[in-house]
Amino acid sequence: MAEVVRDLSRRDTDKGLSAGEKRMLHKARQILVSEPRAGREVRRAHRREAPRRGPRVVTVAAVVTAAGSGSRLGADVPKALVEVQGRPLVVWAVEAVLQVADAVVVTAPSAHLAEFRAAVPRATVVAGGEERQESVAAGLAALPAEASIVLIHDAARAFQPATVMRALVAAVEAGADGAVPVVPVVDTLVAASNDGGLGATVDRDALRAVQTPQVFTMAAATAAHAQAADAAATDDAQLALAAGFRVVELPGDERGFKVTRPLDLALASAVATQAKEPA
Repeated sequence: MAEVVRDLSRRDTDKGLSAGEKRMLHKARQILVSEPRAGREVRRAHRREAPRRGPRVVTVAAVVTAAGSGSRLGADVPKALVEVQGRPLVVWAVEAVLQVADAVVVTAPSAHLAEFRAAVPRATVVAGGEERQESVAAGLAALPAEASIVLIHDAARAFQPATVMRALVAAVEAGADGAVPVVPVVDTLVAASNDGGLGATVDRDALRAVQTPQVFTMAAATAAHAQAADAAATDDAQLALAAGFRVVELPGDERGFKVTRPLDLALASAVATQAKEPA
């Protein structure tokens, strides 16, 4: 259209146009002027109709239990605030979990909430209970409503690799109600004896040591804890199995050990040094 206007304008300047050609030039100029305006109107309408992006939907969340006293470590602060390579255990744990989860809730001793909130500002910190099971229930209640999968992790197992966590989440996404990391038992085990004599050897090949995080659908985790509110269990998988949910086991990692005694801190320091080294 612009070329038509230019051609007619030149001819009008050189030798003039007929009445019909002048009407054509006038019409062409009107169309040319209206085209940008029409384009702008279309773009404005598109912007009005385009759906707005909402906040990111949380699908994977985590509860990190950190309400332990640390008495067996001989520490004067909660275990999760004991530093390894200059950072509290809870910081190591939360940073690892955040590689997999969109939101994290930390359960902490009620007398130390301020310290925990300062240590892990990217997490929501709530008061834990007297027992681990109570702490997990409090953490589940504080998770975003959008969470569909939850990792339940112990801050004392701060160095569990994110690769293990991702594999557990993938197993739940594939259809399991829960997934738990396990490692082989390497020590010789014997049954306890009441008379001081050595008990019979237990077949360690039939046993596994259980680690965390234990990963569940949010529905399974909340139902298991609701049904077993008065039961005593040392981990969440026991509650889920008792409630009839299907829980699978996957390979854990030796770095997912639990920091419990002073000697464990030396191992934690060595693992943390490796974690800080560039790949």
